[in-house]
Formats: sequence, structure tokens, C-alpha cells
Amino acid sequence: MLRPGRSPRPLAAAPALVAALALLAAAPPAPPIQPKDAPVPPRAIFDGLGPLDWNRRLESDRALSAVVPRWPVARVVDPGGSESLFAYPAQARGPALLGAWPRGSREEHEVRIFPGCRWIMVLGAPDSAAAAADTVPGVGPPLRGVRVHASNGTRVFKGAARGAPLPAGRDFVLWPDTTSAAFDSPTLLLRRMPSGETRATWLAATAYAASAPLENFMAVNLAACMDPATGIAQDVLRLFDLEGNTLWTRPVRADHREFAVSNFGDVAIARDRWLWVFDRTGSERFRASLPLNTVGRTAMSADGRFVLVATRAAGTGRAEGDLWIALYDTRRKAAAWERRDLSDRKGAEPLELSVSDDGERSLVRLSSGGVLLLARDGALLARFDLPRTPAGEYQAGVAPRRTWLSPSGTLVALMTPVARSRAEAIGSLYEVPRRAR
Repeated sequence: MLRPGRSPRPLAAAPALVAALALLAAAPPAPPIQPKDAPVPPRAIFDGLGPLDWNRRLESDRALSAVVPRWPVARVVDPGGSESLFAYPAQARGPALLGAWPRGSREEHEVRIFPGCRWIMVLGAPDSAAAAADTVPGVGPPLRGVRVHASNGTRVFKGAARGAPLPAGRDFVLWPDTTSAAFDSPTLLLRRMPSGETRATWLAATAYAASAPLENFMAVNLAACMDPATGIAQDVLRLFDLEGNTLWTRPVRADHREFAVSNFGDVAIARDRWLWVFDRTGSERFRASLPLNTVGRTAMSADGRFVLVATRAAGTGRAEGDLWIALYDTRRKAAAWERRDLSDRKGAEPLELSVSDDGERSLVRLSSGGVLLLARDGALLARFDLPRTPAGEYQAGVAPRRTWLSPSGTLVALMTPVARSRAEAIGSLYEVPRRAR
């Protein structure tokens, strides 16, 4: 088992936080333990770096910076109940404080870090102008002020929303209708950032989205979307191009569990006991039944050929067999492997999935803290352990992913974008080279 180590040079804290940071030191890392069936031991490229040192290493290594993602933002939620939000611009000497909130103000604000850290969003009380323009006060969710920052901390947009905006991919955000009484039903706007331009309007309660690695396609799974012409409401899945134009719409159940989009516009989604793969025209390209529960999470290779899917039995589950994970080759229309014995704790949920472009490596993060790197036949190559972090460290649209797998499947990054202190916001990068099995 590998656990990310502590940073050799913890970031300097603000004077008021020095004493608190000293009390919040993390436990020393456990020594690495190699899984018995893993033929190649992981090698730490760097271990226990804070965001500033992480970015400096990438800035000094062109090969790594072309593949490994930067680490531009971190939330600090200390045990005392206070919260701070920091951005780490490129080549910065220190972090930029985007906001700080004392204990007891959790109900008054919310921080959302979109996937890939493209947008950093802070929700709070609306300003006086937005409150005065609200024509439907007291109806539905409360009106909230919204500040949108770029990954370098620069504020790029300010507005108001009756609810919480959600990520949609690239420059788009799913934005609840705010101050107008033009619609009788809950309304979502597809807005482009940073201009705030509205590209589409839907009568829907909520939605969940995914985008391709190149962000040239995105898909939105809308809940209870009403057709204005017929008045019929149903969950639908829609694919969009780079400009936000709708390419197709299909009735598919909406759920918060992630789905995937390829660079060619394929969509892999697990709902209603089925895994579906649709192509860019909306035609069904592949289908497989899910043996557990009704919904699952998916990940897809960049070209859409390989799909990783995971689902768990409803309820608390059993010690064995309550977690099902499989990798499909959609070209051969068959499973490359499937396993039911990867749970390390009863009821462990699959939180994050990744698959390499050639399907040779898969990465699975469990709610118990285990991160599993699997080979082309599903065998365990390496196991990592992530320590617990504050509440909210994983929630779609609220915190970015903690795990990352390179397209080649040989690099694994583990980060802590939500931590109990700045010193505990650390990350590690490992290489697991290939070797003939």
C-alpha cells in the first residue's frame, strides 16, 4: 500500500493560522507495501508536494507538464469549522486568498471547484441590486450571489442564481434561472463563461454533465425536462458540440453518478440496469446489462473504444460481491474483464474511474480510501491509500477529482484539493512502468 507522504517544505501559513496548522499535522505516512500480484513496483516521481511545489516541478519539466495536470486551487476546511479558498497561479510565489469564512457561516456560502479546476465558484448572499431585481422572492430555492473565478484566481463573472450552478464542460455552466418570472417551471440556462451568454434554456429541475478530454463534445443528463410543445416531462440525455449546439436527444434516466464522453462524441452512460454507448449521431453503438443496482459510473478511453463501468448493490451490501466493475471493448462488443472481489470494506462506493487510451490500465477510487490500479485482465497492479479529508472532498461540481491516470496508463497522480490545513494539501505522482505479464 502506498500513501502520499508529507511535503518536505510545507507552505507558509498566514500568521493567524500558524498555531492551528501546528495542531493539524497529518499522521506520518505508512511505508510502501507492494501488492503480491503486482509485477512492477510503483516509483514515486514526487511525493507529498503542496500545490506551489507541484506546479514548480511541472514548470521545470516540459515532458511532465505536457501530460500531468497543474494544481491551481485548494480548499482548506479545518476541524474548527472555518474555511479558506486559495488559488495558485502559474509561477506565483505564494497562493492567492479568494475567500475566508469563519465557523458558523457554512449555511451562508458554498464553494464549488469545477472538474479540471476550470472555474472556481463562490456562492453567497446576493448583492442589493440582484435582490431588488428578484421578481419571484420566496419561491423555490433562495436567491444567491455567484462569483466565478478562473483557475488563476481572477474573477471573470458575477451574477445571481436561484440555486447552485453546475459544471457543463469547457466554457459552459448549467445555471438555474434567477430573477425572472418568465417560466412557471424550474429552468436551467446553458451559459457560456466568462461572457454569461445564454445558449440554451430548458424547463428542468436539475442536470448533470460530462465532457470529452479535448472538451470538443459535452453531454447533459437533464432531470424532469419538460417539452414546451407537449407539456410532457421526462429525463433526457443530450449531446452538444463545441459551440453548444444540440446534436441529439434521447430519453435516459438522470442521476448524479458520472458518465463519460469521448473525443469523437461517443457517450457511455450506466442507467436503469444498462450500460449504453451512443455515437455522435445518437445511434446505440453498444449495450450491456448491469448485474447490480440500477445506475453506475462510467469512464471511457479518449477514442471511445474502451468503457469502464462500476456499480454496487443497493443498501449496505455484503462483505464480498457487493461491488461490480467491468471493462468493455466496444469494438469487439465483449467484456475484457469483470470483477466482484475488489471491495475492501462493506458498502464501499466506486467514486472515481479512469481508463487508459488503450484499455491496458484502469484506475478505481473507492469511498474507503483505496485507489486500485488494474491491468488489462483486471489483475491488481498497485494499490494506494488516500487519507480521509473533510466533508465535501468529493461531490460532483463541488470538488475536483482526487485521482488522475495518464492516457498511457503509466502515471498515477493523487491529490488533496480539499484539506484540513494548507500543509495537508499535498499530492504525489507515481510511475508504474509496463512489463510483460
